[in-house]
Amino acid sequence: MKVYLTASEEARAARRSADLSADPRATQAVTRDEQKRRDTADAPQSVMASDAIEVDSTVLSLDQVIGLIVRAAGDRGFPLASRRARTG
Repeated sequence: MKVYLTASEEARAARRSADLSADPRATQAVTRDEQKRRDTADAPQSVMASDAIEVDSTVLSLDQVIGLIVRAAGDRGFPLASRRARTG
């Protein structure tokens, strides 16, 4: 199963700057600018596959994203994903 995980620039920058909170230079604005440069460089290879499911994590927690992916896998017949979705 293919998953195309996406989020808004603002959400991605906020998450990344929070990850780098020990570095006083890692403001959300600086992080967003660096992210834009990386996104531009990666754009040619960042195309969603035609058989992928898109998950927009802009307003979702990590647990919610994992839950959506596990449920989608279960819906597509992946046995371990189906068992986990029922129990967890």
